[in-house]
This record gives sequence, C-alpha cells and structure tokens, in this order.
Amino acid sequence: MYIPTHHRSTTALAATSTLLLLITIAATTARTAPVRISEMVMDFDTKHPLDDATMASVAEVYARNGMSNARDKFQRIKIGDEFQALALPDGGDAVRQELMRMMPGKIKGIEGEVEWKTTQVVEQRGAPTGIDRSDSRTGLDERFRFSATSTLGKDVDVYIVDTGCDDRHPDIRGRVIFRQDLAGGDNFDANGHGTHVAATVAGTRFGFAKNASISCIKVFGAGPTTQITILRGLELISQRVRARRTPGVVNMSLYVFGGPRGSEGDSSATARAIKSLVQDGVSVVVSAGNDGKNACESSPAWIPEAVTVGAIDPLTDTVARFSNTGPCVDIYASGVDIESARTNSTESRKMSGTSPHVAGALAVLMGDGLTRAAAELTLIQMATRGAIKGDIRESANRMLYLDPNFSLCRSLERKPGPVPMAMSMIQTLCKLGTMKAGQRPDPRRRPDDGVPERLGWHPRRVWG
Repeated sequence: MYIPTHHRSTTALAATSTLLLLITIAATTARTAPVRISEMVMDFDTKHPLDDATMASVAEVYARNGMSNARDKFQRIKIGDEFQALALPDGGDAVRQELMRMMPGKIKGIEGEVEWKTTQVVEQRGAPTGIDRSDSRTGLDERFRFSATSTLGKDVDVYIVDTGCDDRHPDIRGRVIFRQDLAGGDNFDANGHGTHVAATVAGTRFGFAKNASISCIKVFGAGPTTQITILRGLELISQRVRARRTPGVVNMSLYVFGGPRGSEGDSSATARAIKSLVQDGVSVVVSAGNDGKNACESSPAWIPEAVTVGAIDPLTDTVARFSNTGPCVDIYASGVDIESARTNSTESRKMSGTSPHVAGALAVLMGDGLTRAAAELTLIQMATRGAIKGDIRESANRMLYLDPNFSLCRSLERKPGPVPMAMSMIQTLCKLGTMKAGQRPDPRRRPDDGVPERLGWHPRRVWG
C-alpha cells in the first residue's frame, strides 16, 4: 500500500453496496524529513559525453572506496537534449567529493535519493463534481459542457506517471496504447490511484480529453518510489514523444516535501529533466502537494517549467484543507470528492485529486490545435479569477475554467473567405472571451495582467 501524505480518517461508500469502510491514514507532516535511501543521482552536463569511458572512471572511484561491484548498479538516464544523469549506489561523502574533484565542470550536482509519494488523500463520499465545476464561472449544475467541434484531445498523448492503470476499465478501455512498469513488478494497478487519475484526465465519462491516447508509466509499486525511477519514467516519455511526434501532456500526481531541490534552487535533477521535456513541446502538470503548506517547498511543485495545481472543494469553492498553496501554485482545480474509475472493477470511486483535471484541459486545448505554450497561456487567461475562498497564501486566485465555446472560436478562425454577419459577431465575441489561437505572451506584461510570472515571462520558461 502507498504511504499517504497526511492524516485523515473518513468513510467511503462502495459503488455496489451500502457497506461503509473506515480508512485511517498514517500521519506525515511537513516537518518530517524526506526518507533517504541508498542511491544517488549524478547530474552530468550534456556538453560532455556520458560514455563507457566516463562510467569506467566513476567505477574506479567506487573501487578505491571499497565498492568494487558498483558498476553493475549504474543506470544511464537521458531526457531530451538538455538532461542526462547517472543513477549510482550511494557511496557516501567520500565518493561524492572525489567525483566532483575528478570531473570539474562536467558534473552539475550529485543528489542523494529520497522517497516520493503519490498525492492520493483518501476515498470518501461525494458527488462527481470535478469536471462539472470546470465549465462554469459560477458553480455546479450537474452538467459538463463542451463544444461539438472540439476534438476532445484526439491525436494527443497523455502520460500518467503513477501506480499504473487498469486498461480493462470501460472508461479508458481501448485508448490505453502503452503501459510500462518501472517499479519492479507488473503493469497491474493494485493501488488504484493511477487508474483514477487516468480516467480523470481522459476518461469517456469522468475525464476532459475523452478522445486522447493514454500511456501509463508505473513508477509506484506497493509503497513509495525513488527519484531515479521517476527520471527513468520521464526518459521513457521523452523517447516516445520523439518517436511518435504527437502533442503530449504529462500528469505527475506525486511529490516529496522538502526536496529534492538542490543548493541553488533550480539545480535539481528533476527540475532539469522536466525543463528538457518541456522544451520538446510537452506540457508537464504536477500536484502542489498535500501537506497544507507552501508548495514552493515541495518538489516538483516549485519547478517553474511545470504547471502546478492546487486543490479546491468544488461544492464551496474553498481551498482544500490539505492542499499546498503559495506563489508556486499556477492554478487551482476541483480536488475534493472526485469520482473516477476504480481499478479491477467496472465501477467508480471517490477520491481527492486535482492536477488530472488541468492535464485533461490542456490535452483538449492541444487537441484543438494549440501548441504547448499557447495551451498553457490560454488556460491561465481563461481561468476564473477571484472565486476561491480561504487562505491561498499569495497564490494567484485562479480557478480552472474550460470555455465550452473555445473550439468553436478556433474553427471560425480557420474559415477562409467572406464571413457572414452573424458569424462575424460570434468571432468578435470569441476575441473578447478568449485569447486568439497561438498568441504568444507579451514580455511587457506584469503578473497582475493575468499571466503569472511562472508561466508568462519567467526568464527560465521556454515557450514553443
């Protein structure tokens, strides 16, 4: 069983029974240090080859420090053009210092491993309100509206980095095109978190991107996972993106509070890996984390290139008590009592989770023709402002809103020739209500103009 992220006890209603199941979650607070394990990651500058000769030199350092068989445990990781690393057994400070001395300017950093957790909170009662809240400025009406002209994510690949997924569930069956286990077991999702997330992103009933192709990368088994496993997952996604040449959205409903971040803020291997993936045109959506603390202290939530999502209760528009908040959160979405697919079943379950809604919305926008950069900017510009209640601690007050008319506006922009008066009026309304397709961010914008520094003109943000 996964290790949850904070203490909560509640009841859950099984879909085919009135049996109430009490689930007690073990406590972990923001003050708890990340659990260290006996591996480390050497982040290697891509200007230099990470070849067999380099690995032999690294192995010699281990041998001099009493670890003669270390080479057998080396794992090379490459993501896009801007990130490469070597996963190593933990040789302690002596090995780290000797490696840094031996290859100055080549090694960007060596990080100790920590355990990562999923952002699952708890299964509980609640109405299926996740996508319902996202198509309205004002509240719930038990309906989810979308334009008949929208492709709903067709020809977009969504990558679920999680506990795997049950590709037999009717909500995603037939659209799971790839599954890969990196957790050392099999592809089956015994936990259920990944299946719930996959259907929230792209399920026929529960999701936004109802026509997207789904790839499930299993990085969690029966418990927490490691940074190396996550980096291998991102490497696999990078390879598939380049091979398939289709738009991609990654959902990472996982985090570790307090690291890894690196001594210089953006020196984390995870940060550079995500940045390299983004440069390949992939949108990476991550959870703000579930400690009720500052998201800037949680990884990968703090990473500027990622779209960081906080949680609200869609019944009250109040920030969820478990959600991390603060200036590193780009947007909020429904995250309490979310109904989605149940693993090893044809039924549904209610759980808490928010980033998959944003990943699904981005897949819809990219399916309707926007680039990664334009889709992210459109998402921010369309967001409902000022509606979130509660203390969001310097976050921008933005709630996910997917304009039902957006793809209609896109189709009108593509029509050649003279435009009838009625259609011209609609085009005018579209221009007032949404951004013109493909519009790039204005570098003169201030954060209060509607585009957050992290997503609009942050100097480390790459728009493509």
